[in-house]
Amino acid sequence: MNNNVVITIFEVESEAFQAFSELRNAPAAAGYAVPEAILIKNSGGNIDVSFIHKVVEKGLLTRGRNMKFKTLMQDVPGALEQFCTVVRSQNANIIEVQYDRFQADLGLRETIIHMAVEVSGRAHGEALIKALNEAGYRSEVE
Repeated sequence: MNNNVVITIFEVESEAFQAFSELRNAPAAAGYAVPEAILIKNSGGNIDVSFIHKVVEKGLLTRGRNMKFKTLMQDVPGALEQFCTVVRSQNANIIEVQYDRFQADLGLRETIIHMAVEVSGRAHGEALIKALNEAGYRSEVE
């Protein structure tokens, strides 16, 4: 079952609460549940879309749907491709990659990859880290 957060912007409060009540009480036959709803009242001002984006991103992170981790790896041609093959095999979606060579304790052919990924939940994220470690990558959640 997929759990989703639904966000809506409304002008008439009673209509928004009615809609969310119906969503929460709907049968889970479709394979979806709505455990949390965020209501944003439009009171005549401008809606700050970037703020709403931050709310959504924070929600995904706190629910384990997005995660960040770092991995020590060899800085040689093809190493990133091999690493991404493991990430792909675990069905994680890469959102962001930062390639970090600027640490005094790194060897001449080492780098640290900081990666943000989308996963289905905490267990999926833990399985990803476990698979990376089993493939020989020293990975840890940031």
